[in-house]
Amino acid sequence: MATRIPHLLEPYLALPPEHSNVLLTNVLGASTNWLILRYLYSHLQKKTSQSQELAEETGETNVVLVSFMRDFTFWKDGAGKLGLDLESLARAGRFAFVDGLTNLFTPLPVDGARKGFRTLRSPRLSDLRNELLGAVADVAGGRGANPAKTIVIFDQPDLLLAATADLTEGPDAVTGLALRGVLLDVQEKAHASVIAVAADEPLIAAQGTGLERGHSGLWWDRKSLKILWVWYLARSSSRTRVTDGQFNNA
Repeated sequence: MATRIPHLLEPYLALPPEHSNVLLTNVLGASTNWLILRYLYSHLQKKTSQSQELAEETGETNVVLVSFMRDFTFWKDGAGKLGLDLESLARAGRFAFVDGLTNLFTPLPVDGARKGFRTLRSPRLSDLRNELLGAVADVAGGRGANPAKTIVIFDQPDLLLAATADLTEGPDAVTGLALRGVLLDVQEKAHASVIAVAADEPLIAAQGTGLERGHSGLWWDRKSLKILWVWYLARSSSRTRVTDGQFNNA
């Protein structure tokens, strides 16, 4: 695996503005794994002397990776091919991993607590919120007078909707609206966030079931932020963009 980020891709992987929310969409046969790995590399790679001085002035960038589709071994191996040692970065307080796959429905005994590693042991959104906020706190801080900037990367949180399709009622109901609320709570504590979700047409276009409606709502909610930002930029440059309810050009 090439360690160098393609030149044309570098601007898109740089530290985004504060409160940014980057949406990555994938479809069957075209995943976003490789792009997430390069986000990790961009923010966690070993600094040169010049970039180290800049980091001391502006604060380091730390990363929380929350994965519902792939375990830590997958990400460790992929990052290792890029020259990143995620375990060492976790011990240094620059990286935290939240495993949303391994013990989500099988609360079996897990390995002893390790710095920078957390495991979801139930699909309850209250537990999810607590673990995610805890992971953000794990990498908070920084050297010098400037605190570290935290990027939270969500890998396939839409899987939680599919895996809990029967939990749609009661205080522990996992709905698209409730999940979006949890993600927003976590995003408020971070500098910026990246979220990767599936955008296959059957999940977006067809809304005949609760799962399809929840997934579509999550996807459109993230996408609408992008559309509003584009509209804001257009307005700032003395141009107007009008969109209809489906976010198509009118």
